[in-house]
Amino acid sequence: MKKIVIVDYGLGNILSVKNALMLFEESVFISSNNEEIESATHLVVPGVGSFNEGIKNLKNRKLDLSIQKYFKSNKPILGICLGLQLFFSSSEEFGNHNGLDLIKGKVVKIKKNIESLEKIPVIGWKDLQLDDSIIHLDKRNQATFYFDHSFMVKPDNLESIKGYYIFDKIKIPSFIVHNKFIGCQFHPEKSGEIGLNLIRQFLKL
Repeated sequence: MKKIVIVDYGLGNILSVKNALMLFEESVFISSNNEEIESATHLVVPGVGSFNEGIKNLKNRKLDLSIQKYFKSNKPILGICLGLQLFFSSSEEFGNHNGLDLIKGKVVKIKKNIESLEKIPVIGWKDLQLDDSIIHLDKRNQATFYFDHSFMVKPDNLESIKGYYIFDKIKIPSFIVHNKFIGCQFHPEKSGEIGLNLIRQFLKL
């Protein structure tokens, strides 16, 4: 029987994520309990906010240890927005901060050209170019998702990047797959049918 646990560390749009998950499974729990997190069959780490506050909240509640243990068990994890970034080694958001260091790489600010008409934070719908992965988002290798972010991940292993969009001629890594870790810089729970399709496939892992 599946047990889907959403990690509650004080940041994130947890209820909308739960509602999306419950379209497919009834056993969805919001928890900050270490034992519940470690016993989950599927773990979801959402997040909206700054990296330094997110990692501080995880460590203060000792949730970092449970997430690291769960990650090493190679059970499915879905990291959304800030919940993706926290798995990286470090971030330069509001200073330099160490992350969970489960995916080697760093989180850096998105930069634009001085003359660019693009806006930061990036808010709205973006077309992703997709590569094959354990999650198949669209047969055309392109799909549109909803974003709200100012920082981007830069994994050391470029092969883990399974989706990106173009911002000022720069590729913004937006869909990361590492073993059974699925990382979305976008918000699948706010991205309509294609986002729900991602969640559906994640729950089948």
